[in-house]
Amino acid sequence: MSKKSSYIPKRALLPALTFLTAVIFVGLTPHEALCTRRPVVKPAQSLSSGAVPLKLITRAKRRLRKKSTLSLYRSSAGSPAVLVASFKSPRRKVRFTDKTASSGTYTYWSVLTVKSKKLTSRAVTVTVIPGGSQPEIPAGPGLDVTLKAGQSECPAGSREQVLNDINSIRSSYGLRQLTFETRVNLAARAHAIWMADTGQMVHDGWFDRLIQTGWWGSHASQNIARYISAENVVAAWMTSEGHRNNILDSRDIHIGIGCVISSSGVIYWAVSQTAP
Repeated sequence: MSKKSSYIPKRALLPALTFLTAVIFVGLTPHEALCTRRPVVKPAQSLSSGAVPLKLITRAKRRLRKKSTLSLYRSSAGSPAVLVASFKSPRRKVRFTDKTASSGTYTYWSVLTVKSKKLTSRAVTVTVIPGGSQPEIPAGPGLDVTLKAGQSECPAGSREQVLNDINSIRSSYGLRQLTFETRVNLAARAHAIWMADTGQMVHDGWFDRLIQTGWWGSHASQNIARYISAENVVAAWMTSEGHRNNILDSRDIHIGIGCVISSSGVIYWAVSQTAP
């Protein structure tokens, strides 16, 4: 007759302990988060008032949120912290726009108060620039729009054909037409020249080049390719989910297209789409 041991291996207890730990701490955690939709935001069209979009997230259970208060604070260099807004019995996600921030750099954080317990979120820094203006960022050494030795321009009309193909596809999906934008074009051209010069088909540094032109906006994406003609490059991108999503992004209104032929005869494409 065999005996059944009452001993339970530690490994068998681990899932149960993990579950119990989760149950104990999921009610209220110190991981409340506060984030901006983008790291740098434009205010309204005025120097004296801003519009900083913020999203506050609290991970407390609903029964605890009903007894809590969520407070949003703001501070700037040399100034004391101020209470910007307060929400009683907040939802899990709260969207709020601070319209009182003038131009400058601010730090935001939130505090969740449940009875006598206070939990502070991580802080985020937001830079508000004057409405209607662009930040003055000088063109850096990486922004080179001069063809390298042995490189050549793509055939006339290549860029326009790619634009027409992209707009034709967007039109079939009911999306707005894209138009060329000078700064986005410069950044795309600089990236195409760099790829043709190095022989690399990668996105490295593309956004830095865009910023170096003085561009400013809420969204930007890039598609790249090589060896493919103007007649076929957009169709090739549409077979890839990531590239297709970029082409069909409903936020975009501007486009920049860079096309360069390397010294070895390889065609390189860099296409950026942006939203203001």
